[in-house]
Amino acid sequence: MLHLSMQGVRCRKAGIVMVVQCCVCKKVRMDGNWVDAQADQVRLAEVSHGYCPVCADDAFREVREYHRHNFRGFTARALNT
Repeated sequence: MLHLSMQGVRCRKAGIVMVVQCCVCKKVRMDGNWVDAQADQVRLAEVSHGYCPVCADDAFREVREYHRHNFRGFTARALNT
């Protein structure tokens, strides 16, 4: 089972552990660090998904490239005219 000192939310009354897991690479955040975890360890906890810093950089790079290629020359002023 995942160590309970991991960074996340723990409900003391119910004993529920909330794990933050990257939705791309499946690493989990423990004590502020992103580490690999076994699938059977993660399924024993409540999971909240987000992005680790590496996958977030990749995702934002893709979004910037998409906008750069598809909205070239587009400005907010063009909407008002």
